[in-house]
Amino acid sequence: MDDTKGPIASTDCYQDMETDTPSIQTPQTPWSGKGLADVLVQTTLDGLVLLNRNLEVLNVNPSFSALIDDDGNGTIGSSLFEIGEGLHEPNYFAMISDALKRFDQWDGELWCRRTNGSVFPAWVSLRHLPDQTNSSGATFVAIFRDITREKQDSDVASFVDSKDELTGLPNRKALRELLYGAIANATLRNTGCAVVMIDFDDFRHINDQFGRGLADRILVDRTMRLKAELRDGDALGRVAGDQFMILLSRHQSEQEIDRFIRRILDAVAEPFTPEGRTEQVAMTACAGIALYPRDGATAKGIENAAEAAYRRAKQQGRGCYQFYSREGIAGEPEIATLESRLRRALENNDFVLHFQPKVSLKTGRIVGAEALVRWADPDDGLIEPSDFIPVAEETGLIGPLGLWTLQAACTEAARLKSLGLEIGRVAVNVSARQVSDPAIVENVLTCLENAGLPPTSLELEITESALLERADDAAKQLRALHDHGVQITADDFGTGYASLSYLLTFPIDAIKIDRTFVAEIGGTGEGAMLAVGVTALAQGLNKRVIAEGVETPQQFAVLRQQLCDEMQGDYFSPPLPADEFEALLRSNHAP
Repeated sequence: MDDTKGPIASTDCYQDMETDTPSIQTPQTPWSGKGLADVLVQTTLDGLVLLNRNLEVLNVNPSFSALIDDDGNGTIGSSLFEIGEGLHEPNYFAMISDALKRFDQWDGELWCRRTNGSVFPAWVSLRHLPDQTNSSGATFVAIFRDITREKQDSDVASFVDSKDELTGLPNRKALRELLYGAIANATLRNTGCAVVMIDFDDFRHINDQFGRGLADRILVDRTMRLKAELRDGDALGRVAGDQFMILLSRHQSEQEIDRFIRRILDAVAEPFTPEGRTEQVAMTACAGIALYPRDGATAKGIENAAEAAYRRAKQQGRGCYQFYSREGIAGEPEIATLESRLRRALENNDFVLHFQPKVSLKTGRIVGAEALVRWADPDDGLIEPSDFIPVAEETGLIGPLGLWTLQAACTEAARLKSLGLEIGRVAVNVSARQVSDPAIVENVLTCLENAGLPPTSLELEITESALLERADDAAKQLRALHDHGVQITADDFGTGYASLSYLLTFPIDAIKIDRTFVAEIGGTGEGAMLAVGVTALAQGLNKRVIAEGVETPQQFAVLRQQLCDEMQGDYFSPPLPADEFEALLRSNHAP
């Protein structure tokens, strides 16, 4: 999908036609003639719209006015596509225009927005009028039929797919479609819009303190407080876990947005007592703000800018917010220095891989390994990923670093296989930015070919929140890789508050239970129950289950009893340098 294209502007619809466009008429009453045809137009239940060659409205009948709660004059002169603005992907409108150019007609579904803000589905038939001498100067007629009743049953699944299950808010996919429309509208009107990314600080502590059920209710309560601060036309959605996005569709100054952000952060921070409890809860949140068109030209560009601003806000502490600044990284000496060092490290190949084995709980044998990158800095020694991966993500270096990791992992796995050592599948972590890159399929296949490693020996691990972050792109790229034989694992399962439907949306082969839930095995916490429940769920879906962070005999025993497939953790082996991992493979038993 090309994010650079918004709903097609009326002036672009027929740019290859002659330029003499009929003037737009604004009669007091539509179709005011007295012939039989005029009577039919006035009394038919279908909405009728006359359009010029630029698809601008010249006239409407009473039924169309009733459909959109308008007296007719409010739509005169506007583009036909404005009533569906933000309700479809941008290429949908381009497709309609292309059909009219090629065939002089189009039939299809169009979601429309009424003047009161509600939406309804219509079946629309667009036809070219052969008589170019008609007095109205119209080129096309559009026939609208409300199909709400027909859609109520068939579109239930589609409706649910656009909503977050817990809060009922739009999900990331639905928000992005609204953002497309807001950007197109801002472009046409030469105004702007804004995206705000919000994340609750240390929400996992709330989850640990109150349990998942009550934590979910707290999340919904804070969501309603956020929603109460919005204006008409703004949108709030849940994109992943405790991360939310606000779309400010109307143009505002930075000062106005600054005041708005302060209000919503204050609303989140207001102490409250959860239902059924006596203790008060105090929460804070961080936010990042990006403005269109200043900070990006596309929907993805604006989202990425808002996320970068949010990460800088997080670095400053709880309850902070930041506007995106292209000079932000250069203005932060530590980050700028670390970025420069990372670039040199990539040029000098100053990275190494450690491997943590994955062990079959049935046989006790090594069946795979996760490749984990370490920065071997000449001055500071071995640097852990947590100290440089966030900077790599923010600066865009995650792409080349991820490619290095992938190639190194494939090469080492192929080398071990050439020695007669059975490594099974080598797993490599990929970020949302990597998996949404159209080049990832070619990059992965090239790395496999260069190393001489079959695709079935590679496993890509991606977090559930990252899967949903760029769902459309991720699904397409992962399906292509899966078709070649590459295995896909949902990492950190259970931490992203994601809908289980994504297990069916994406080509997932295995589920990795997050270490925080494995750590609770042996206790009575909900995390322990989730670890056991996920195993049963995965078995029902015919997917492998991998438990990470296994550290105790008790955890091992419970997981083995529950027929979990594989484990990974210090109970068997910590991550090892390549030579030590090779030695472990040779013995293929606990060191």
